[in-house]
Formats: sequence, C-alpha cells, structure tokens
Amino acid sequence: MDVNPGEFVGVIGPNGSGKSTLLKILGGVLTTNSGKLFFKGKDFLDYNRKQLARSITWIPQEHPMVFPFKVSEVVLMGRHPYLSAFTFEGDEDIEIARSAMEQTQTLQFAQRRFNEISGGEKQRVVIAGAIAQEPELMILDEPTSALDIKYQIQILNILKQLNQDKKVTVILAMHDLHLASKFCSRLV
Repeated sequence: MDVNPGEFVGVIGPNGSGKSTLLKILGGVLTTNSGKLFFKGKDFLDYNRKQLARSITWIPQEHPMVFPFKVSEVVLMGRHPYLSAFTFEGDEDIEIARSAMEQTQTLQFAQRRFNEISGGEKQRVVIAGAIAQEPELMILDEPTSALDIKYQIQILNILKQLNQDKKVTVILAMHDLHLASKFCSRLV
C-alpha cells in the first residue's frame, strides 16, 4: 500500500478484516513478521522514536485514561516529542495547544477532567492533542465510532481541514462507506 504525502485515505472493511492491525503497523504500534515499512522513502526501523513521534500521530479507537488529567494537559501531551528530558512546556507549546483546542472547539472545557467529558468531546480533545503535535501523518482508528452523526461530521471536517490547510496526510479506518467516500480522497 502506498500513500502519497497530503492524501486523505480511508481504510474500509468489515469488523475483523484487519483494519486496526494495518493501522497499528503503519503507526509503529505493531511490527510485521515480514515485509518492510517505509516512511518518506526511508525504512521505518531507521528512525528513532522521537523522530517518529514528531512526524506521526496514532489515535486509537478508545482513550482509556487512568489518571485524572485535565483536558489542557491531555492536549499538551502532543508537545512532548519536542521537549527534552525533564523540561516543561514553554509559552510557544502552550499557545500551540490553545490554538489546537480552539480549532477543535474544546477550549471551553480545558480545565475539566478528561474522564468527565463525553465521548465526542474526548475524541475532539485527542485530535486537539494530535494537532498540537504538528505531525506530517495522522493515523486514526475508527475516529467516529460510537458517535452521533453531528460529531462524526464535525470530526471528519476537522481532519479534512487539516489535510487541506496544513497538508497533513490522513489515514483512517471507517465502517461508514458513505462518510468515507464523502471525506476521503481515496479508499482502500
């Protein structure tokens, strides 16, 4: 499978068809038993974790959060690939996170606990963290699952805007063929 920079690719298929496994391999969460994975023409294994964390963001289907982080803290986690060990976020990082929360309409609950907000709000917060990370590639596993149609379209519009305005490459798994065909430039 080849994905060109700036594409918005939808991975579709029924439950159990391997969509999540494929995305986990593309995001570096799982390794393959055979074959090679290339990113920007270079073997994936030749990158260090920090380089990959600055370039690729992986958003899983669910977001279990054990610790009572505030929404703003979850979004600021997107800036961690740019920090040195034992350093805190600076003014620029805080501004980038604030801008990401504005873009995803999550700034109004920045001081609330992540575990206390709705599923659609959590998904927008996690996407805000991904935006704050400033990746070249976003990989999302079922970002609209279990959401009502309003939130599905809102999240897909945010991703489409990032793809068009910032040229972020987006690869996502979806069940809804109609929505996938409306937002994605290509389906696989």
